[in-house]
Amino acid sequence: MPSDLNAVYECILLRIPIPERQDTKRMLEWLAFSGRPLRIGELTHALAVNHTRLQGFAHEDLDVAPFKSPLLCSSLVTKARANVHDVQSVPAYYSWAIAAIPERDYEEVRLAHASVREFLLLEALRDSAAKDFYLDAQIAHRNIAETCLLYLLTPDLSYGVASRARHRRRLHDWPLLLYAANLWPGHSNKARESFREETWKLAEQLFETRSDPRCGNYGTWVATMMPATSLQKIRHTRPLYYAASFGLAEVTKRLLEGDARRHINELGGRHKSAPLQVAAYRGRLEVVKILIAAGADPNLTPDLGDTNSTLFWAVVNDHAAVATYLIEHGATVLEGEWEGMRRYDWSGLAERCYQLWKQRHDDSKFQ
Repeated sequence: MPSDLNAVYECILLRIPIPERQDTKRMLEWLAFSGRPLRIGELTHALAVNHTRLQGFAHEDLDVAPFKSPLLCSSLVTKARANVHDVQSVPAYYSWAIAAIPERDYEEVRLAHASVREFLLLEALRDSAAKDFYLDAQIAHRNIAETCLLYLLTPDLSYGVASRARHRRRLHDWPLLLYAANLWPGHSNKARESFREETWKLAEQLFETRSDPRCGNYGTWVATMMPATSLQKIRHTRPLYYAASFGLAEVTKRLLEGDARRHINELGGRHKSAPLQVAAYRGRLEVVKILIAAGADPNLTPDLGDTNSTLFWAVVNDHAAVATYLIEHGATVLEGEWEGMRRYDWSGLAERCYQLWKQRHDDSKFQ
């Protein structure tokens, strides 16, 4: 990046008053590392979470608004009216939620150019006059994940699984809810090396509300991700299942240090699968290794839930490393599954796995 452009960016940032710099840095973290472009209402609510003291959302802090921010009035940021159908990054079956987004929040904010982000990540910035604005990518992702968790723990979101009308109103009143529910796990994964005890404690607090009426904040979280999921399914799905599904390795380890180990093969989710099955389905190799080491059964049978083996789902989704690891740790298949896997075999993985499996099993009755 040209040094003269760096000088321009530094000059703009140094004009920001010192009392405004902490909020400005938080805003820059969100704009630089958000999982998708942010709507103005989402950014406003994110800044109203007291992250410094790990305290939750405070209505009185909403006047710390991006509307008044010197950053948003600068050339480092652009604002544009978003296409309402592009502002969510949620599955198509949730399209009805679009109507819950207030029209005033259709405006998106983003950094004006990729070079702004590159400048904020420069090591040289740490020793410059603008050092207050230096960003560490892992810490930024951790801060965003913790902000999302604090937001999900807001007492006003403790009602849990709600009717569609009530949930629509909740989405209207809590603009950051869709983002926080869907994307905190991704930010947590990207913050892996900076994962800390405080991050775990917030996740643990969210998980503990599962025992509340209507599953409390935990129910709000899951129902926001997957609105078609019933209260009964949410109530009977343990946090370990979702940790495995999202590939939350550190969270999975922490859960298995406690009560979760006794329920390691318990079924959950919309399709009644075990944590190992959903981890294999999604290709979460690290979590697969953690679960196997903790005693997860790689050979659950259909009458216990899913109609296909764990190995089947790894192969048909082309997760070669996961499939190989499962075979090496005793995974087998159900009768007829090799034939079924070959129908989905675009890369030759099924045949390679079959040969590896055959080396480990003299019995060829499943050919």
